[in-house]
Amino acid sequence: MLRTSDNKIRFIQRQEKTLKVTSNFFIQELPLCELKPMNGKDNAFLWGCVDASDGAPNPEKLGIRVKDAEEAKEFKTAWEAA
Repeated sequence: MLRTSDNKIRFIQRQEKTLKVTSNFFIQELPLCELKPMNGKDNAFLWGCVDASDGAPNPEKLGIRVKDAEEAKEFKTAWEAA
């Protein structure tokens, strides 16, 4: 997550092996960027956003899976702080 000069938080996610940008958006107020557990797993999340990773901004539903519950807790804390 990156903070811009006007205090907005930008989330950029890259594919692990190719480093291709898979998501690029500003974290916005609820309900748009509400973080939800994915299928009851403790290390995966879903959210909605206006993603611009492929050029023009489009509404999308995105997700992330992290290594373990500890990393998931850190991710959720950082997301909520943003």
